Order: sequence, then structure tokens, then C-alpha cells
Amino acid sequence: MNIYLTESEYDAISFAWSQIKTEIEACSDDSFVIEAGEAIRQLSSIQDKYRKAKRKSEIFYAVRAKFKESFPEASSSTLGKLARKAIKMSKEKKK
Repeated sequence: MNIYLTESEYDAISFAWSQIKTEIEACSDDSFVIEAGEAIRQLSSIQDKYRKAKRKSEIFYAVRAKFKESFPEASSSTLGKLARKAIKMSKEKKK
């Protein structure tokens, strides 16, 4: 499943995370603390996935821009294919 978040949605998650954390610190109910702790873990997971996807997108567009400089006449789909292939080859080299 793919989830697409805008930066404002990401900021809203960050705000909710901080609010839950504040409530945990002020709460004496153990069951709430356990449930809120799980909610924080889930929100953190969403944030991690967002940061990873954003970084992946930034790398893709940077590589694509480099190919566009070298091959300005190439179509958009060709540039995308070249960028994906270059990123894949780079990852394989690192292994």
C-alpha cells in the first residue's frame, strides 16, 4: 500500500505526536500510557516512511536533472528510465 502525504500532513502528524507525548508525561493511567505509546510508535513509523520516500524522490529528481543536462533532447519518460537505472546500478555497486 502506498500512502502519499503532503508536508502539512506530515507536520500535523508531528504535532499529534508531540501532543500525545505531553499527555503521557502528565498522565497517571497506565493503560492510557500503553495505548499512547503504541500510537507514538505508529506515528513514528509513518514519519520514517515519509522521510524515506521524500529522500528517494529527491535523489530521483536530482539524477534525472543531471541526465537532462547531458541529454536535453531526451523525452521525459526516457530521462526517468535512465535515472531509475542509474540509481539501481549505484545501489548494486554499494552492496
